[in-house]
Amino acid sequence: MMISLVNIRDSMASLLKSGFADWKVHFDNVERPHAPYFYVELSPIAKSLDDVYSERRIAVNIAAILPQNRAGRVSRKDLFDVADKLDGLIRPVFNVGDRAITIAEANSVIVDDILHYYFELNFVDAVEKDDGELAMELELNLTMKGMSVNGK
Repeated sequence: MMISLVNIRDSMASLLKSGFADWKVHFDNVERPHAPYFYVELSPIAKSLDDVYSERRIAVNIAAILPQNRAGRVSRKDLFDVADKLDGLIRPVFNVGDRAITIAEANSVIVDDILHYYFELNFVDAVEKDDGELAMELELNLTMKGMSVNGK
């Protein structure tokens, strides 16, 4: 079964909510942001290996936005704690349905008081094909020099 982006999104949201129950998880534009929250971007790339299998790579960027203190800053310690907790939730294996994808590498960077946690999902997926219906059946009987084929 092919892993859809919706399946990945749902698994990611569930995983983030399991570790950060009070946080919102957004995948679309955030209209009324109330920190703390996550904004997740999924950037897929697919490469066909043949007519059945496809190599898929999905770059994931999780932005963690924390509330500011009175001085208008975010605690770096809190951001480091979130990065460590994300790493523990996501690595070494990310589960999507009945599939388990090993996350070999992840990194994080803090820019303008926002933590960005990056990793890639790399896997091979089977392309689901609809074989369609048969147009019609063909029955063929052959005889060769008195010898019959198909038992006749």
